[in-house]
Amino acid sequence: MAGKIRSIRFSPGPYGQPGGAVEFLGKRNSYIKFSNGNGGKLDTRNSITLLAWINFFGGSGPIFQYNTRNRGVRLWIAKSSTLYARFDDRLGKYKNIKYHLKARLRPRRWYFVGISYNRRSGKAKMFINRRYVTETTLRKLPLATGFPVIVGRYFRGRISCMQVYSKALTGSEIKRSKKLCYKPSMYLIIFSDTEFLLCILSLFYSRSTFSDSCFYQNFLIFQLPPVHFFSCVFYLKTYGLLLWL
Repeated sequence: MAGKIRSIRFSPGPYGQPGGAVEFLGKRNSYIKFSNGNGGKLDTRNSITLLAWINFFGGSGPIFQYNTRNRGVRLWIAKSSTLYARFDDRLGKYKNIKYHLKARLRPRRWYFVGISYNRRSGKAKMFINRRYVTETTLRKLPLATGFPVIVGRYFRGRISCMQVYSKALTGSEIKRSKKLCYKPSMYLIIFSDTEFLLCILSLFYSRSTFSDSCFYQNFLIFQLPPVHFFSCVFYLKTYGLLLWL
Protein backbone atom coordinates (compact mmCIF):
# COMPACT_ATOMS: atom_id res chain seq x y z
CA MET A 1 0.00 0.00 0.00
CA ALA A 2 1.31 3.44 -0.91
CA GLY A 3 0.54 6.71 0.77
CA LYS A 4 1.45 10.37 0.48
CA ILE A 5 2.09 12.91 3.23
CA ARG A 6 1.62 16.62 2.70
CA SER A 7 2.27 19.48 5.16
CA ILE A 8 1.87 17.78 8.52
CA ARG A 9 3.90 17.88 11.71
CA PHE A 10 4.39 15.65 14.72
CA SER A 11 2.99 16.72 18.07
CA PRO A 12 2.45 15.24 21.54
CA GLY A 13 -0.06 12.39 21.67
CA PRO A 14 -3.00 11.75 24.00
CA TYR A 15 -0.74 10.62 26.85
CA GLY A 16 1.75 13.44 26.28
CA GLN A 17 4.28 11.28 24.45
CA PRO A 18 6.51 13.35 22.11
CA GLY A 19 5.75 12.73 18.44
CA GLY A 20 2.74 10.62 19.39
CA ALA A 21 0.27 12.31 17.04
CA VAL A 22 0.09 13.75 13.55
CA GLU A 23 -1.03 17.37 13.46
CA PHE A 24 -2.96 18.65 10.44
CA LEU A 25 -3.08 22.35 9.63
CA GLY A 26 -6.69 22.74 8.46
CA LYS A 27 -5.69 23.39 4.86
CA ARG A 28 -6.36 21.67 1.54
CA ASN A 29 -2.71 20.66 1.19
CA SER A 30 -2.33 19.23 4.72
CA TYR A 31 -3.29 15.55 4.59
CA ILE A 32 -2.30 11.89 4.34
CA LYS A 33 -3.64 9.95 1.36
CA PHE A 34 -3.77 6.18 0.85
CA SER A 35 -4.07 4.31 -2.41
CA ASN A 36 -6.99 1.90 -2.22
CA GLY A 37 -9.56 0.40 -4.54
CA ASN A 38 -11.95 -2.48 -5.05
CA GLY A 39 -10.46 -5.41 -3.11
CA GLY A 40 -7.70 -3.23 -1.61
CA LYS A 41 -6.27 -3.52 1.88
CA LEU A 42 -8.67 -0.87 3.20
CA ASP A 43 -11.72 -2.20 1.35
CA THR A 44 -13.69 -3.67 4.26
CA ARG A 45 -16.85 -4.01 2.13
CA ASN A 46 -19.36 -5.72 4.46
CA SER A 47 -18.56 -4.46 7.96
CA ILE A 48 -16.20 -1.88 9.44
CA THR A 49 -14.83 -0.32 12.59
CA LEU A 50 -12.90 2.96 12.52
CA LEU A 51 -11.14 4.07 15.72
CA ALA A 52 -8.85 7.02 16.45
CA TRP A 53 -7.62 9.42 19.10
CA ILE A 54 -8.48 12.97 18.00
CA ASN A 55 -7.90 16.47 19.35
CA PHE A 56 -9.47 19.04 17.03
CA PHE A 57 -8.90 22.78 17.24
CA GLY A 58 -12.05 23.99 15.46
CA GLY A 59 -13.45 23.99 11.96
CA SER A 60 -14.38 20.84 10.06
CA GLY A 61 -12.68 18.16 8.02
CA PRO A 62 -12.22 14.42 7.53
CA ILE A 63 -10.69 12.17 10.16
CA PHE A 64 -10.92 9.26 7.71
CA GLN A 65 -12.81 9.36 4.43
CA TYR A 66 -13.20 7.01 1.49
CA ASN A 67 -13.62 8.74 -1.86
CA THR A 68 -13.49 12.53 -1.63
CA ARG A 69 -15.45 13.03 -4.87
CA ASN A 70 -18.67 11.13 -4.29
CA ARG A 71 -20.17 8.42 -2.10
CA GLY A 72 -17.94 6.79 0.48
CA VAL A 73 -17.88 5.86 4.16
CA ARG A 74 -16.53 8.74 6.24
CA LEU A 75 -15.78 9.92 9.75
CA TRP A 76 -15.57 13.71 10.09
CA ILE A 77 -15.51 16.62 12.42
CA ALA A 78 -18.37 18.65 10.97
CA LYS A 79 -19.70 22.12 11.76
CA SER A 80 -20.52 23.04 15.36
CA SER A 81 -17.89 20.62 16.73
CA THR A 82 -19.92 17.60 15.68
CA LEU A 83 -18.46 14.12 15.26
CA TYR A 84 -20.16 12.94 12.08
CA ALA A 85 -20.28 9.53 10.41
CA ARG A 86 -21.79 8.61 7.07
CA PHE A 87 -22.32 5.10 5.69
CA ASP A 88 -22.84 4.97 1.93
CA ASP A 89 -24.06 2.10 -0.20
CA ARG A 90 -21.31 0.56 -2.31
CA LEU A 91 -23.47 0.09 -5.40
CA GLY A 92 -25.21 3.46 -5.30
CA LYS A 93 -28.58 1.71 -5.21
CA TYR A 94 -29.88 4.00 -2.47
CA LYS A 95 -28.57 7.30 -3.79
CA ASN A 96 -31.15 9.41 -2.00
CA ILE A 97 -30.69 7.71 1.37
CA LYS A 98 -27.87 8.91 3.60
CA TYR A 99 -27.17 7.15 6.87
CA HIS A 100 -25.72 9.48 9.49
CA LEU A 101 -24.60 9.36 13.09
CA LYS A 102 -23.74 12.53 15.03
CA ALA A 103 -22.48 13.56 18.47
CA ARG A 104 -21.18 16.86 19.91
CA LEU A 105 -17.59 17.26 21.14
CA ARG A 106 -15.56 20.08 22.65
CA PRO A 107 -12.44 21.34 20.86
CA ARG A 108 -8.90 21.22 22.26
CA ARG A 109 -9.21 18.03 24.26
CA TRP A 110 -8.42 14.41 23.46
CA TYR A 111 -11.19 11.95 22.61
CA PHE A 112 -11.03 8.29 21.66
CA VAL A 113 -13.72 7.98 18.99
CA GLY A 114 -15.03 5.26 16.76
CA ILE A 115 -17.80 4.05 14.49
CA SER A 116 -18.85 0.56 13.48
CA TYR A 117 -21.25 -1.11 11.07
CA ASN A 118 -22.28 -4.77 11.00
CA ARG A 119 -23.90 -5.77 7.73
CA ARG A 120 -25.37 -8.94 9.23
CA SER A 121 -27.43 -6.98 11.76
CA GLY A 122 -27.57 -3.64 9.96
CA LYS A 123 -26.47 -1.89 13.18
CA ALA A 124 -24.32 1.25 12.97
CA LYS A 125 -22.87 2.68 16.18
CA MET A 126 -20.75 5.61 17.37
CA PHE A 127 -18.35 5.30 20.31
CA ILE A 128 -16.73 8.12 22.33
CA ASN A 129 -14.20 7.43 25.09
CA ARG A 130 -15.75 4.56 27.08
CA ARG A 131 -19.27 4.18 25.73
CA TYR A 132 -21.58 4.10 22.74
CA VAL A 133 -23.29 7.47 22.32
CA THR A 134 -25.67 6.79 19.45
CA GLU A 135 -26.72 4.00 17.09
CA THR A 136 -29.13 3.30 14.27
CA THR A 137 -30.27 0.42 12.09
CA LEU A 138 -29.49 0.66 8.38
CA ARG A 139 -30.37 -1.45 5.41
CA LYS A 140 -28.00 -4.41 5.12
CA LEU A 141 -25.66 -2.63 2.71
CA PRO A 142 -22.34 -3.43 1.11
CA LEU A 143 -20.23 -0.43 2.10
CA ALA A 144 -18.61 2.11 -0.21
CA THR A 145 -15.03 1.39 0.92
CA GLY A 146 -13.38 0.46 -2.38
CA PHE A 147 -11.89 3.91 -2.93
CA PRO A 148 -8.75 5.89 -2.04
CA VAL A 149 -8.70 7.27 1.50
CA ILE A 150 -7.93 10.80 2.71
CA VAL A 151 -7.03 11.71 6.28
CA GLY A 152 -6.93 15.28 7.55
CA ARG A 153 -7.59 17.53 4.56
CA TYR A 154 -9.13 20.72 6.07
CA PHE A 155 -9.12 19.00 9.48
CA ARG A 156 -7.34 21.23 12.03
CA GLY A 157 -5.98 19.28 14.95
CA ARG A 158 -4.23 16.04 15.90
CA ILE A 159 -4.94 12.42 15.07
CA SER A 160 -3.26 9.46 16.72
CA CYS A 161 -3.48 5.67 16.46
CA MET A 162 -5.97 5.47 13.60
CA GLN A 163 -7.29 1.91 13.34
CA VAL A 164 -9.34 0.24 10.61
CA TYR A 165 -11.00 -3.15 11.06
CA SER A 166 -13.02 -5.21 8.60
CA LYS A 167 -15.55 -6.24 11.24
CA ALA A 168 -17.75 -4.53 13.82
CA LEU A 169 -15.85 -4.71 17.10
CA THR A 170 -17.66 -5.28 20.37
CA GLY A 171 -17.60 -2.66 23.11
CA SER A 172 -14.99 -4.60 25.09
CA GLU A 173 -12.79 -4.99 21.99
CA ILE A 174 -12.97 -1.24 21.37
CA LYS A 175 -11.97 -0.49 24.95
CA ARG A 176 -8.96 -2.78 24.61
CA SER A 177 -7.95 -0.92 21.45
CA LYS A 178 -7.83 2.39 23.29
CA LYS A 179 -4.23 1.93 24.46
CA LEU A 180 -3.12 -0.34 21.64
CA CYS A 181 -0.53 2.08 20.31
CA TYR A 182 0.88 3.18 23.66
CA LYS A 183 2.28 0.07 25.28
CA PRO A 184 5.98 0.09 26.27
CA SER A 185 6.73 -2.65 23.76
CA MET A 186 4.61 -2.12 20.68
CA TYR A 187 3.42 -4.92 18.42
CA LEU A 188 2.05 -4.42 14.92
CA ILE A 189 -0.44 -7.07 13.87
CA ILE A 190 -1.71 -7.23 10.30
CA PHE A 191 -4.59 -9.66 10.09
CA SER A 192 -5.57 -11.81 7.14
CA ASP A 193 -7.69 -10.40 4.32
CA THR A 194 -10.99 -10.97 6.12
CA GLU A 195 -9.97 -9.58 9.48
CA PHE A 196 -7.17 -7.03 9.36
CA LEU A 197 -5.98 -4.26 11.59
CA LEU A 198 -4.24 -1.21 10.17
CA CYS A 199 -2.93 1.34 12.64
CA ILE A 200 -1.81 4.27 10.56
CA LEU A 201 -1.02 7.27 12.65
CA SER A 202 0.86 8.34 15.78
CA LEU A 203 4.30 8.19 14.21
CA PHE A 204 7.76 8.64 15.62
CA TYR A 205 10.24 10.13 13.19
CA SER A 206 13.21 7.80 13.50
CA ARG A 207 15.68 5.90 11.37
CA SER A 208 15.13 2.70 13.34
CA THR A 209 13.93 -0.40 11.52
CA PHE A 210 11.52 -3.16 12.37
CA SER A 211 12.94 -6.19 14.15
CA ASP A 212 11.89 -9.68 15.20
CA SER A 213 9.36 -10.26 12.47
CA CYS A 214 7.69 -13.66 12.20
CA PHE A 215 4.68 -15.45 10.77
CA TYR A 216 2.17 -17.06 13.10
CA GLN A 217 -0.81 -18.82 11.52
CA ASN A 218 -2.65 -16.11 9.55
CA PHE A 219 -0.94 -13.23 11.33
CA LEU A 220 2.16 -11.29 10.45
CA ILE A 221 3.67 -9.83 13.62
CA PHE A 222 6.42 -7.23 13.96
CA GLN A 223 7.93 -6.26 17.28
CA LEU A 224 9.04 -2.66 17.14
CA PRO A 225 12.06 -1.45 19.12
CA PRO A 226 10.64 -0.30 22.50
CA VAL A 227 12.47 3.02 22.45
CA HIS A 228 11.73 3.99 18.84
CA PHE A 229 8.33 2.47 18.08
CA PHE A 230 6.15 4.15 15.48
CA SER A 231 2.61 3.35 16.35
CA CYS A 232 1.53 0.91 13.81
CA VAL A 233 2.10 0.54 10.11
CA PHE A 234 4.33 3.18 8.57
CA TYR A 235 8.01 3.72 8.43
CA LEU A 236 8.46 7.37 7.50
CA LYS A 237 11.67 8.15 5.61
CA THR A 238 12.93 11.72 5.76
CA TYR A 239 9.51 13.40 5.46
CA GLY A 240 8.89 11.72 2.13
CA LEU A 241 6.62 9.02 0.78
CA LEU A 242 5.05 6.40 3.02
CA LEU A 243 5.31 2.87 1.66
CA TRP A 244 4.15 -0.12 3.67
CA LEU A 245 2.04 -3.19 3.11
